[in-house]
Amino acid sequence: MAALALAMTSVPTEPSAAADDALGNSATGVTTAKDNAGKIEASLLAGRVVKEAASRIVDDIGTDFSSLTFVVLPVAKTENPDDVIGFDGWDVLGAVKDLPVVADMVTVRDELQRFRHRHAVLSARAADRCKPAYQGEKSISSVITGINSTLTAAAPLFDLLKQDFTYSNIKIGMRDGMLVTAIRAELIERAKPSSAGQSAGASSMLEAVEDTERLLASLPKPALCPDFVTENNAELAKLKNAFASFRRSLDGPASISGKTLLAAAGEQFRRYGAKPATLVLAIDAVGASMVEKKNLFTMFGAEAVTVSTGIVVSYEHYEPYSGGLRSLKNAGVLSCMSGAMGIRALHKAKDQHTRAICF
Repeated sequence: MAALALAMTSVPTEPSAAADDALGNSATGVTTAKDNAGKIEASLLAGRVVKEAASRIVDDIGTDFSSLTFVVLPVAKTENPDDVIGFDGWDVLGAVKDLPVVADMVTVRDELQRFRHRHAVLSARAADRCKPAYQGEKSISSVITGINSTLTAAAPLFDLLKQDFTYSNIKIGMRDGMLVTAIRAELIERAKPSSAGQSAGASSMLEAVEDTERLLASLPKPALCPDFVTENNAELAKLKNAFASFRRSLDGPASISGKTLLAAAGEQFRRYGAKPATLVLAIDAVGASMVEKKNLFTMFGAEAVTVSTGIVVSYEHYEPYSGGLRSLKNAGVLSCMSGAMGIRALHKAKDQHTRAICF
């Protein structure tokens, strides 16, 4: 009995603090978010939101251009550079006034397009006159189709359960380079910028001029019936004379001092292609929020802290044409946001690819 009593007195009656910590008995079950908590998680979500915004922009502007110049409107300077994510676009123009000079190329390109269109209309009209003489030949609609083909290049279940929410702001900003790079990546993924707009597949402006001149040299076979050959050829002669006058004007001065119109147009064609475009972007708003939630489920380990990020982006897409260098093709304002993502879920890289929408 004495030995038993001695053994019993050697057993601790209260657990030590070290034992409590080892067993987790000292945990209170409370999630604590300290200063700058959620900032990196908000930045991670911002990347996904930007990619979604870029995808929606490319949905609108497409990829049918030979070159794309970016102009990003300036945003207000942040007080703390550490709050800003991304970088400045290295080749983004600072203002619309810095747009590439393409006036000469656009003038020549559009004149060539007009001459080709006039030839197509003349050919269709002449073929229509000759239709009775060619009952067994191609129909007028097929003639027009063939001609036109040369003109185009290409509720929760637990509402009654009491919950506490605490909302806090996370300061983040965004530089233009992040959005520009996301748009470029989207363009590459879908299709490389095409050579659309090059007249008949020409590799230079001079070649485009010569191709058009050869096209205007004659009418297609359905427009060459003997009954109307004089009338049809007279109309073609007028068109050829007008083109000859245009061809002489190519030796005249360009908008660039010391160069002819054809030489300047050729240089601009080689640098920007026949269908240059400009995308003006503005990052209008960037922000992030953190929500701390307390309810029955968080007491048992459910996610207690979530983060969400949102941006507002506006854009204008221009394609120049002769008579106006800023031809607005598309424009819009996008409000994009991530879903509320749990911090623990983010650390596990769980379902991030489904967590962004734009409206």
